[in-house]
Amino acid sequence: MIGMNRILKSTRLDFYSAGNPMITMMFYLLLNILVSFIIRNPLYALTTGAMLASTSNGSIFIIHERNHGGKLYGILPLKRHEVVIGRYIYGMIIGVINLVFAYILAFSIGVIFHMYSSFEIMNTCLPPMAAMMFIYYCLVIGTSYPMSFAMGYKSLMSIPIVLIYLMFQLFAIPFLYTMNPSSPGWFARNGQHFLMQLINKYPLFTIGLGLIIGLTIIVISAAIACAIYKRKEI
Repeated sequence: MIGMNRILKSTRLDFYSAGNPMITMMFYLLLNILVSFIIRNPLYALTTGAMLASTSNGSIFIIHERNHGGKLYGILPLKRHEVVIGRYIYGMIIGVINLVFAYILAFSIGVIFHMYSSFEIMNTCLPPMAAMMFIYYCLVIGTSYPMSFAMGYKSLMSIPIVLIYLMFQLFAIPFLYTMNPSSPGWFARNGQHFLMQLINKYPLFTIGLGLIIGLTIIVISAAIACAIYKRKEI
């Protein structure tokens, strides 16, 4: 219980160090609203929300490097693994808030512009995309955070941005893979029908599955980051 209190204190310190991340999130939300209403695409609102959250979650590393926050945390009664876990909680809070806003925006666009013929059809489209974007966000954090703890954000200035787009493209691989140019892809032949049936019957199941996969990625990544940061000189 004491350890959890220290972890939450570390998370609060990250929020204090970041100034007011809600202002940044509100700016990204307004930007997402503007672009999404121009394009009139609910799914675009979700993907844009996830990508904007992914580009902003690493700013805390920049702030700590500029202010030598690692040395400050080193003299505080915080264990290194508590600092790491607190940082992951900070990143997940930022991501979840952004994704919730993006989901509400996507739902609103679908209703306002009558993009779907019924709420039932909307519920079979938006939850799977939201689950996919959550996994994508966790994948970006799970990849960039350990590297940032290991080498510092300055030496990785361009890598997280590149990772964001590479990870995003990874979601297209199952759909792009083909056995030969004249035939549909392996996924289309073997998995698409089953997956669509599962989504249509149990749309909320996809959200649960997305949470499990995403959180599993985060837990594994946090364990790696703890091992790295434990051995790092600060």
